[in-house]
Amino acid sequence: MRFIEPSTPTRPRKRSLQEGQAIVLIALLILVLFGMLGLAIDSGRGYVDRRDQQTAVDAAALSAGDWYENYSDLTLSINQSVALYQRDLRIYSGIQTSNHTFAFVGATGALRQDTYTYTFAGSYALTVVATDTQFNGYQFQYTTSHDLPLAFIQIFGGSRTVPISATATSIVGNQRQTPALLTLSTSACATNLTGSAQLTVLGDVYTNGTACLDSNLHEAGNCYGGAGSNCNVAQYYCYNSDPGYVPKPPPCVAPDIQGTAIVPAPTLPDPGFLATSVGYYSTARAYSQWNRGTWTEMYPGAYGSFHLTGGSASCAFLDPGVYQWTNGYSSDANGSMLSNELRAPDEALWSNPNSVANPQFWDQNGVSCAGHFTVANGAPQTVTLLPTCTNLSPVSPAGCHSGITDTQSRNNKWGVELTSVRFDQFLDPSVSPPTCYPPSSCKRESAPSECQLTPNAVVGNLHSPSNIGITVNITRNAPGAQYYNVYLNPYGCDG
Repeated sequence: MRFIEPSTPTRPRKRSLQEGQAIVLIALLILVLFGMLGLAIDSGRGYVDRRDQQTAVDAAALSAGDWYENYSDLTLSINQSVALYQRDLRIYSGIQTSNHTFAFVGATGALRQDTYTYTFAGSYALTVVATDTQFNGYQFQYTTSHDLPLAFIQIFGGSRTVPISATATSIVGNQRQTPALLTLSTSACATNLTGSAQLTVLGDVYTNGTACLDSNLHEAGNCYGGAGSNCNVAQYYCYNSDPGYVPKPPPCVAPDIQGTAIVPAPTLPDPGFLATSVGYYSTARAYSQWNRGTWTEMYPGAYGSFHLTGGSASCAFLDPGVYQWTNGYSSDANGSMLSNELRAPDEALWSNPNSVANPQFWDQNGVSCAGHFTVANGAPQTVTLLPTCTNLSPVSPAGCHSGITDTQSRNNKWGVELTSVRFDQFLDPSVSPPTCYPPSSCKRESAPSECQLTPNAVVGNLHSPSNIGITVNITRNAPGAQYYNVYLNPYGCDG
């Protein structure tokens, strides 16, 4: 019986109804993946931008504090710190706009507050608020912002930019960190705050001796004293770092804090203390430029004049001891280096011992005094008083001499490193223990140089010794070095 069937199905198969859906889903997934990729890239750029800005304002705030402590000049401090901010963010086009205003703030309106605003190319902005908080110190607050252009998110309808900001604060002269009252004497009752009148101190009271107090002392800070101090009898008030804050009795409410007694406390150094060793270094000295050829060695003693500029500029190594500058010390540091750092010739890069530091310590500041060395194959065994070894196990002939021999037959190029060595003496015998008083009793050794390989592999074995040497040539002496130690590594520069 004959059957007739249409050549084309009258109803589509189930599978054909789903044809093309996978392509649509893949396209949607690709779109989502691109969106996630764009988010990851823009987020990463935002993180880097935030980190760079934070680093810049941290450095600027610290710089402002340093400049103000050294010169007490607000304008100079702000200008120098803003210049550092620009360098850290690699803003080379300078300031676009700037503005300066001031106001008086605080509970009594007696604290001057200067506000500086700056804008720069690339949508960077900086605001500096400098507040003279009197006994709470000079406060510098730096706030930076940047409209970071987005690379991908705006394609999907997002914002073209995103604001990134960072802030940093520094305080100098703060009585919470610098004692309000400091007694350097180590005697009993070096700090004596007693009587019928009440005294309130905002800041720490610190003594190297003992503190003799009574309950009439209201301490808005900590009391530091030597053993036997009665800091516990003082009344400790609440305080904080807000400008114009007036200390008050407890209980304290955050962010206020209450001071405490710290006994015994470590002794603070006296900046005016004259070391007893000075008398042992009274020899009159003069600056003798290049007395060591490529560097200048300076000896402890009394220098009537000293200046490291012009014709006297050089690399100067300070031998240990006490130096007295009887007519002052002057050095503009341009083209000169003055230090007691003992470094190896061709000192190694900290991150790669097979490379030389760039620059080496004694090549900084426009000078070229660092030491250098080379490694070469030595001549065959040339000692004429002893015969050449023909065997090392047992040694024969008797009393023989061999060159460098790899007794394990590794056939490697050996690694060679140098260190600078010197021996010094400290002239004061009263320093206990007097380990450095005998002449040349104190040994100093530098960190190692870079590792250099011998030009050829070191050969030989116990029964066929090598009579080839290794020659280490010091092409320029390292400042301060009296000797050099040579270290050999049979495994090369990687072992």
